[in-house]
This record gives sequence, C-alpha cells and structure tokens, in this order.
Amino acid sequence: MKTKIGIIISILAFVYCTAFASQVFFSPTKLYTKNLYQNIDSNFENIHSTYPDFTEIKSIGTSVKGKYIKALKIGKGEKSILINGAHHGREMMTAVLCAEQAKYLAQRYSEDKTVRKKLDTVAVWFVPLVNPDGVQKALTTSPGWKANGRGVDLNRNYPTQGEKPRVFKPSPEGYHGTVPFSEPETIAMRDFCYEQNFETSISYHSAGEVIYWWFYQQGECLEKSLTIVKSISKVTKYKLMPIQESKGGYGFTDWFIKEFNRPAFTLEIGKICNRLPLKLWEYNNIWNQNKNIPILLIEQIIKVNGIPLIDDEKPPIEETTPSIIQIRE
Repeated sequence: MKTKIGIIISILAFVYCTAFASQVFFSPTKLYTKNLYQNIDSNFENIHSTYPDFTEIKSIGTSVKGKYIKALKIGKGEKSILINGAHHGREMMTAVLCAEQAKYLAQRYSEDKTVRKKLDTVAVWFVPLVNPDGVQKALTTSPGWKANGRGVDLNRNYPTQGEKPRVFKPSPEGYHGTVPFSEPETIAMRDFCYEQNFETSISYHSAGEVIYWWFYQQGECLEKSLTIVKSISKVTKYKLMPIQESKGGYGFTDWFIKEFNRPAFTLEIGKICNRLPLKLWEYNNIWNQNKNIPILLIEQIIKVNGIPLIDDEKPPIEETTPSIIQIRE
C-alpha cells in the first residue's frame, strides 16, 4: 500500500513540476510569435524570480516607440561579457536564441559547480531585443523590415569609419541616420557598454553561418580575437569572414572593437539568406550550434586575460588578531 501511495505521489509531483516548468520558461515555439516582445519580457521575469540570488534584470533604455530594452545578467562576476540580438527587425530569431541561452545558462549555474565558479568570475549580460519596434513591424506588417521604428538601420548608426552611406532617407534597411547615435536604441547600447565595461561581446545576426571578427585591431587585441574566434568557429562550424571582406563599419561590433580595443564578434545564424525572417525549422540546428557559446566565451576571456577563478569553497581566512596572552606579553 505504501509503495502504491509513493508511486502516486511521485507521479503527481512530476506532473506538477512539469506544468510549473512550462509556465516558468517558454519554449522556442511559444517565444517565436507576434507577441515576441511580451514573451521575452515574461521569460526574463520568470528566470529572475526563479533564480533571484544570481540574476539581475534591468531596462537599459527605451525604443523610439517607448518599448523597454531589457537586459538580464546571469552570474555574480564583477567582470562581464555582453551577448545581444535583434539589432535588425527581421532577424528576430536571434532574440529567441539569446533568451534561450539565458534560460539554459541560469539552469546550468544552479546545477553545475564548475559553471557557477566561471559565472561568478565573469558574468553574462543578455540583451535579446535591441530593436523591439523593428521586430514588431517585421512580425506583423513588413517581414523584410530591418530598421527601427522610424526607418534607421541600427547597425549603421554607430560611429566607425568604413562603409560609405548608400541610403539617405528613412528606409526598411540601410539608412544610417542623421548622425551616429541618433537613435535611442543605439544610445542605450552605448551607455550600457560604458557602464559595464564589458570584456567582449557577441552580436547575433542572421543569416549565413559566418563570423565577423576583425575591424583593424592590432597587437594583443588581434591575438586574443583570433584565439577566441577560432574556438567559436570550431564549436559552431561557422566560417570566419576574411579580413578583406570585413572592412565595413557603422556596426555595433566594429564600434566595440575600436572604442574599447577588445575582441568582439558578429555571428550570423541560419542558412537561408532570403532577406526574410528565418523559419522555425532552422532553430534546432541553430540552438545546437550556439547553446554553449556563452560559457565558451567566458572560458576564453578567462584564459586570454589570465583572470583567476573565484573559489567560493575556500575556507574563511582566520583572523590574525593577537591573543590576550600575546598582548600582555
């Protein structure tokens, strides 16, 4: 009788936990809808409420149309890296990927002591939806839309030299804006980078399965960039873009490299390059290629910068205050 009761309790517990888990974390299928902005916001809130001890959530700014640009931190490290997605509206699958990476990393932190040490040394900030207005437009009325809510291509709105402007008025893609940082979304990203002083960054785009990693860096920064990008390429199987094809400019990754003299990378996910949003059937492969990239990037930054791991398991240091007998002597 006790055995049967135990089995029944176990079944009920499993059903409850499964139902709870489905409420706490959305699946990629449920994220990738016309309600993507609200879904990711809810997903972040649920991650934070589930793991309040080692996560932080904040708004880093607002879009042209007043949507909050949310960031989620995983880990307690004083140093940190940045992973962002959806600078371009039609590339909204990058936002789904970032949200899923955040969920996966939070779960690994809670379960894996080794991962916990790394994240308590170097934390990760995720900003999945840099361009929430553009994403909403691409999801509802204009599938090919890349720009923000007033027709500025955010990845052409950073102040770097290189590619010459080709579009001179608001447009679905390519318009660089009146001046660099004319848009609230790029201002938010700029100020967030200054505030956090990130060690490195990944900016996710689509598509083509390639990595942009070079923008005129030299010396130590170039060496670190090569070391890190080769490890990313080995895991994702994405090809490195040749230097001769990486002299663009006005993009976030280019600006980050020039501004901070630190490695940064643009990863183009997905195979189908048809100037439209990626189809959901591509996601499983994208996920398998990229799910471990955040922790890999942390490991590489720790390695190339020689950062000592935080060890919370060290015994407390004994006080060295002299004893009463010693004081009397």
